[in-house]
Amino acid sequence: MDAPKKRLPVSDKQRKEVRQYARQNEHLKQHQIATWASREFQRPFTQSMVCKILEDRYAYLDEKSFPRGTTGSSRHLSANNPILEVALYKWHIHMETLKLPVTSAIICKAAYSLWYRMPDFQHLPEPKWSNGWLQGFKKQHRIKQYKQSGEAASADITGSEEEIVRIRGVISNYKSRNVYNTNKTGLFWLQAPDNTLATKAQSGCKKKKNRITLLPTTNANGTHKLDLWIIGHFKNPRPFGRNSTNTQGLPFIEQYNKKA
Repeated sequence: MDAPKKRLPVSDKQRKEVRQYARQNEHLKQHQIATWASREFQRPFTQSMVCKILEDRYAYLDEKSFPRGTTGSSRHLSANNPILEVALYKWHIHMETLKLPVTSAIICKAAYSLWYRMPDFQHLPEPKWSNGWLQGFKKQHRIKQYKQSGEAASADITGSEEEIVRIRGVISNYKSRNVYNTNKTGLFWLQAPDNTLATKAQSGCKKKKNRITLLPTTNANGTHKLDLWIIGHFKNPRPFGRNSTNTQGLPFIEQYNKKA
């Protein structure tokens, strides 16, 4: 007996292209769209498959972008209220655009607010917004926890491209070993790490926030690193004890670097 044919999954990227093609060719029927999709993706598409792809539960794909080399998920959890989840996903994308942090509690609160604001659910009982529903929503839309790093989203980039071009033109006149870059950074020299190895869960203590400001400087090719400068308001910084009593300013920095 011949082995049964393996069913080929449909990716989110393919679904999006089918929906886009259907919008651009509204005069075509679903079986004609299926013929185009079969030819475009080199795999069989049926009219029933196209019918499902054009349903509202996949409307969120119309505004979704896919990184180069990815095709998206091919399996989806069935949504109890697809119209609500489409609206909730659009809200989530808007929050990402604004660079605002989103937590699981905020997602549930937004879903609760949308439920009572949308006329489609006025006469229906409110869902429980359980953890299972939340995990299903996040899994369906590939929402994961990430750490917002740096402060790049707060930077004013007005005219930055022209300024970068100008600076590159100036730097091009020098060799890389003669081009230096410097930037300040904070050092919390008494702050303990957040992670620990223990036999059971432990409560944390208040972290010490004693801080000094450092100014590292190095050239472009990394062959010359200047000694660290310490920036502060104190004549005798506490981290270095009483050895700096008779020093101030740059002489103190030079003496500390020699000791280090």
